Amino acid sequence: MDQQVEIWKLFRQTQEKYVYFILSLSVAAVAFAVASTNRTAFQWPHIMLGLAVFSWLISIYFGFRWSKWNISTLFANFDLLRVQSGKQPSDMQIPPGYEGAAIEGIRKAMRSNVEDLKKSFNKQGITFYVGIFFFIAWHLCEMYSATN
Repeated sequence: MDQQVEIWKLFRQTQEKYVYFILSLSVAAVAFAVASTNRTAFQWPHIMLGLAVFSWLISIYFGFRWSKWNISTLFANFDLLRVQSGKQPSDMQIPPGYEGAAIEGIRKAMRSNVEDLKKSFNKQGITFYVGIFFFIAWHLCEMYSATN
């Protein structure tokens, strides 16, 4: 059992690092895109750069959303453990005999949070890579227009 717990901890730490890494890359990519066009007039290829920035901003949103749901799920898990051990969470008043219903309610909330975590995690990655695609397309257009 200890091995399972350790592997789960390692998985969660690695997942958190991945989300925060994509978050930081997205923020840096937005800053780089803005700095790259700081002193240039608008040209049509900038639409692709705008789509890249928009994709990265959505990626940032989903990274923050993942972090929020992660914290919420951890807090619910903490409350679940407290209720199961017979202690009242500080922000909940559970009438005697309703502990089972409270446990089921917390579990249901946690399952919902996990679904949101999965969706946010996947959407963060997808929008990050879509941003890279648009950025490369913009760069290729810039290179092509520089040769003409």
